Amino acid sequence: MLAPSYSQFAARLMPVLDEQVVLLSNKTVTSANQAAADLFKLPMENMQGKQADELLDPVPPFPAAGEQTSFVAHVLTSEGKGPLVSGVALGLEPQDHLWVLKGNLALAELGTLTAGLLHNLAAPLSVIRSTGELLERFWHKALEELPELRALTARWPESVREGGAAVIKQVDLLSEAIRDLLVKLRGENTHRWVPLDLNQILRAELELLNSISFCKHEVRKEIDLAEHLPRVRGLYSDFSHSFRNLFKNALEAMEYSPEKVLGVRTGLEKGGIVVQISDTGGGIPQEIQTRIFEPFFSVAGGEQGGLGLGLHSVRQLLDPYGVDVKVESRPGRTVFTLKVPVGEDGEVG
Repeated sequence: MLAPSYSQFAARLMPVLDEQVVLLSNKTVTSANQAAADLFKLPMENMQGKQADELLDPVPPFPAAGEQTSFVAHVLTSEGKGPLVSGVALGLEPQDHLWVLKGNLALAELGTLTAGLLHNLAAPLSVIRSTGELLERFWHKALEELPELRALTARWPESVREGGAAVIKQVDLLSEAIRDLLVKLRGENTHRWVPLDLNQILRAELELLNSISFCKHEVRKEIDLAEHLPRVRGLYSDFSHSFRNLFKNALEAMEYSPEKVLGVRTGLEKGGIVVQISDTGGGIPQEIQTRIFEPFFSVAGGEQGGLGLGLHSVRQLLDPYGVDVKVESRPGRTVFTLKVPVGEDGEVG
């Protein structure tokens, strides 16, 4: 009896593996396990005969027999381009290859890279803050000693006169957000939840938007923030990052709109705090509104040119707080509504 080939051995082994495994011959699928079929959203019987370029984009390399190559690619399904996956392509026979995939592994890798990046940001932020403090001290000393300078600078915009203090404030906000993200990556976030003022977070993010020339000079803001809202217990970065992503989407959606109005409203309704962020952009087509929160799903006018993680991260960050996120959209008006539940004690979380 002839010994089984590597390809035959792999085909027998595939059903018991947890990883998504696909066996190809001449770049055509000859066999796959159930995990792979689930990843590509296909019945098992429909996997066989699929071409490599119908499943992954870009198509992984096809290494020589006995060699292997790591790759990252988008999953292709009948609904379009799906999530990123990491994998290894192995050469079995001259024309036979095996893919071993790990769905969404890129997100875990992204978390590790993010942690390293955040640690590396601490030093330059410290230098920026100390420089801002030094400038503030010299500036106020100069104003005390030179009356003519006080008269001259009185006509300057406040943003220029208070530049050093503004730099320090923004660095402190960034540093706090970095600490929150590092805590979250370590899985310790519930121990650092503090009472948060959603109105204050929205104002801070709107202030940051004014550093963008397009937003400052071309977009009209309609702000209506209700007073005396209950505090929300949580991480500052969860809400600031979520609001920032929604603002970013709104600005991108309005880039070519004749009317550019960014609306921000908060209020207290039965059962929770409501935050609404609206824009006058081109709108989100009805047929894809249910998909905009999927990871790696990108649409023109919203996250054009991005990874498609912005809206997904909004839902991921706010889910632990029980926040309900809804969207209503038509050409000329899109409204994202966030409802943050409030407990009997008037505090969230």
